[in-house]
Amino acid sequence: MYLSRIWLNPRRSATRAALVELQRLHAAVLASFAPGSDPGRPLWRLDPDPVHGVALFLVSSAAPSLEHVAEQFGWPSCDTGQGLTKNYDAFLGSISTGDQFAFRLTANPTVSISDRSNGRRRGHVVPLKTRDDQLAWLEKRSASAGFQFAISGSAESVGVPLLPDLRLVNREQVAFRRGRGKADPKVTIERVTFEGRLLVTDADAIRVALTSGIGRAKGYGCGLMTLAPVPDAEAV
Repeated sequence: MYLSRIWLNPRRSATRAALVELQRLHAAVLASFAPGSDPGRPLWRLDPDPVHGVALFLVSSAAPSLEHVAEQFGWPSCDTGQGLTKNYDAFLGSISTGDQFAFRLTANPTVSISDRSNGRRRGHVVPLKTRDDQLAWLEKRSASAGFQFAISGSAESVGVPLLPDLRLVNREQVAFRRGRGKADPKVTIERVTFEGRLLVTDADAIRVALTSGIGRAKGYGCGLMTLAPVPDAEAV
């Protein structure tokens, strides 16, 4: 597995369009892999960057070539404009049950509502739009994804409730068409970014979550969770 990052330039008109019409970025990500390579199902995410504007993170089972992304949407003349790709396997293999990390996840919280009227058997997928429902959605999925949230606060803090270290830092609705024509189907996604600290409860399960994603709309910038060390972290 590989973890890549490339900075995008939001001053360019093509970049501004792609940040809204996510089908363009979806196509650019897929075009990063040579014919015959097997990238699996790549995951990607857009993060704000205080210097360059936007960072595109990408997880894939084959190493991408990001030159065309830089040429279309990035900073091709910068020293680091072509992006950075690292082998992800060593980090994934180092994760152990009991480890604590800071995390960031952009996801598409949804729920499937059963509807058996008119002979329908499959559930109808609807987005979760309230902050409480979106937080509860991730809390519900944490166990199967191999983690639980660390606790914010301490038992010595009298009168201070002990709460999961889970924050919702951005919420937005994005709408775009799958193609360039007016007749192409329209896609609407509730995109939510979570941050906090987590405690690994199942190392194998969290490795699957990190490489396969969490939730729906994985082809459109949702589902990718990344981890970062917590200095002097103590398991809670």
